[in-house]
Amino acid sequence: GRSIPLRVIDLQHERESGNYSILSEPAREVIERTKGRVLLYYNRHGYARLTVCTDCGFTARCERCERPLMLDASGSLLQCGNCGFARPVYLECPRCRSIALRSKGKGIDRIVSDLKKLFPGLSVEAYSSMSHAGDRGKITGDIVVATAAILSQRAVTFDVGIMLNADLD
Repeated sequence: GRSIPLRVIDLQHERESGNYSILSEPAREVIERTKGRVLLYYNRHGYARLTVCTDCGFTARCERCERPLMLDASGSLLQCGNCGFARPVYLECPRCRSIALRSKGKGIDRIVSDLKKLFPGLSVEAYSSMSHAGDRGKITGDIVVATAAILSQRAVTFDVGIMLNADLD
């Protein structure tokens, strides 16, 4: 079989040199040089992974399965990536009534938003079991940020693959 080149980038070194972007400098350079399609694998749904109250520590959780609720790309819904439950965002903390609610952690929709700013000349799209990209039947972006759902798409090919935050739990 054909050998696939692999390079691991320690983001700690990137941070020490002042790069706080989601992309390492080598990853950004690869995207800029690539004439074909790029897959960015990031197995985190939604826009933000958690919504927490900074006053009392409350974390928004699913009423059905107790998993943390993710903020969707519109910023108006909290969704469960496990069972599909959805509810409007909290305007105040249900525990302490504070308005100090913060969304934390990046999901693929946030990564897409960031990449559209970094690469304005390229089309960037998300693909996940929760996204609508799969509903159209085609995955057409120059850059596709995808969760594990992309692995079921056998007919889709990419010229470069980059895994973001491989050590994220």
